[in-house]
Amino acid sequence: MFDKPDFSRDPGCKPDQLEDVRNLPGILLRSNTVREHEGSAYDVLGKRALARAIDVLLLAGPLYVISVATSASGSVPGFFLPVLLLLHGVYDGICMVSFRGLTPGKQLTGLRVERVDGSPLTGRDVLLRELVFVAGTLCWFIGHFWAVLDAKNRTWHDILAGTRVRYDQSRRRQSEFPVDNFTEEIDLAPFELRAAAWLIDFAILGALFVLINGNEEGRADNNTIEFLLPVLYGWLFVAHNKGQTPGKRLMNIRVAGQDGRPVTNIDALVRVLVSGISAGVMFIGYLYALHDGMNRTWHDRVARTLVVRTKPRRTGSHR
Repeated sequence: MFDKPDFSRDPGCKPDQLEDVRNLPGILLRSNTVREHEGSAYDVLGKRALARAIDVLLLAGPLYVISVATSASGSVPGFFLPVLLLLHGVYDGICMVSFRGLTPGKQLTGLRVERVDGSPLTGRDVLLRELVFVAGTLCWFIGHFWAVLDAKNRTWHDILAGTRVRYDQSRRRQSEFPVDNFTEEIDLAPFELRAAAWLIDFAILGALFVLINGNEEGRADNNTIEFLLPVLYGWLFVAHNKGQTPGKRLMNIRVAGQDGRPVTNIDALVRVLVSGISAGVMFIGYLYALHDGMNRTWHDRVARTLVVRTKPRRTGSHR
């Protein structure tokens, strides 16, 4: 439908990124959109966060069920966090040594831990890394957030153990479908805009819940309201307001079908229902957008939708 754009004159766009664009039939992507998603340090940080969430969930889920089931009070016992940290260290250590720097979470997100010279980790590296990992966790997670400040995106345990986390570029996923019916240049909404829109909508839903339910007992079934209110909110706005909730409208983004057409009632309903699953598993379904090549969450993939900007980004000031 459209001629594919020529990005070869853009010095910031890498050859492998150009190949990714050429392999998407009929799609028009801004060169800086591709460059930002694939080349950003925050992209790798997002994948690290997603990988860590997957690994923690694999450990914390069964441990939580066992600890609650065996607790006399039926609540989470005080030893839960220390045991989780201990199990995490054993789990991480075994995976790092046995599978050459890979855990299940890192395998799924295309990441690998290695020494700064590119060689495999030794037992000493793994032990030191895990000990500093625990220290960085207990210090209000400062050791982990340090990666945002570090020029090479290293955490405390990376720096002291002499390791790095590398993303395998060959694992990048291309789009699994053509989007050749768009009548406008596709500009995928970045994660930070989507997160801001979600926070706005969450605040609105919280206010609505308080207004509807009130503080008096017996006014309404809390569980029913907590389920129906976000479902109706997400479905009505996405299906009947051009793919925009109030939060998305303020952030100038919208939900569109993968073919560029407006989202149908069924797709909007499926999307909002699956979004509950995306949030229910430690928000891994939302964080998945940092890993996906088209910035899609789990509910985007299931409902076959994209989130795009409604206004072109500013490339510079003009007088």
